[in-house]
Amino acid sequence: MEAGYEFLPQTGTNKRCLISLRSATHKLKLKQALAGEGYAQYFFKNTPVPGRTNRWEARTTLVKETRVQSSSTEFGSGGESIQIALGEQSQLFPCSGFVRGNLEGTIRAPALRLRMMDRDVWAFFLYFGDDFAGRYDGYRIRCEKDSLVVAKGSTSVTATINAVDEKPPEVRVSLRSNGIDFKTVRLILDRAIGKGSLQDSIQQELTLPADGDDGYKEVSWAPVDRSGSEVLWIFSAESLSQRGPLKDLLQALGTTVNQSILSGFRDYAGGREMDDFIIADDPSMLYQIGLMFDDGSDLEINDWAGLDFVKNLL
Repeated sequence: MEAGYEFLPQTGTNKRCLISLRSATHKLKLKQALAGEGYAQYFFKNTPVPGRTNRWEARTTLVKETRVQSSSTEFGSGGESIQIALGEQSQLFPCSGFVRGNLEGTIRAPALRLRMMDRDVWAFFLYFGDDFAGRYDGYRIRCEKDSLVVAKGSTSVTATINAVDEKPPEVRVSLRSNGIDFKTVRLILDRAIGKGSLQDSIQQELTLPADGDDGYKEVSWAPVDRSGSEVLWIFSAESLSQRGPLKDLLQALGTTVNQSILSGFRDYAGGREMDDFIIADDPSMLYQIGLMFDDGSDLEINDWAGLDFVKNLL
């Protein structure tokens, strides 16, 4: 089966995209087409059964689904071509998500769920927008606190947080440290995508304070930008238990994944096959920034502040 896409003339503020699927030799036999907000989630499932190991699993969910129309024409020698529009009944929105180094993670994107050729076929359109700054146009970052502090004994670290109205907006943090041991102090950004049972999160280490008296360090964070790119990702429900389609997608987005056939032997242990990869940020995601101080005891000292993307009042 061949696949392709093209953008249609925009109606109002909504973008539209025409998805095309075709086979020169086989009828596609499309029975149903549903569009909506797609979630592709990959995770290791703990198996509390003696003799059973953890296993890598995946699930795909369509939220706010609506039935969409399709058109069909003959193609090739006994084949068929079908066209389905995204962005008419359901909005075409920029995708977001992340995948950790062990191939766990969540991808959110406009999606189609198709019943064709007697199987379920998914089409995720990873659309990032023409102008990334436009995704955040009119937004500013609001921080729950203007500073974070962790301290124990003679060691203390203070992080002063400043939200800056750039395009897109960003956060700048100044760290002031006093003491002698900062090997276990980290400045962390936590992202969460989805809601309820679909929610998933990932932590990103922004920096480590420097050792020494009166140490000072500055660091900034801004959302990940992949504007101007699109990837049409099509897979069958039967392939969800395989890592190949996910690895191919991640490579198409620009990351390096271990494609060796031997890498699969590590899957039961959750071995890392790449660096953590942020597919895209989005104002609808949940963010918090924190200082974490782990001195080796069971009690971890930390201080967190929520970050919100809020619309500016006109």
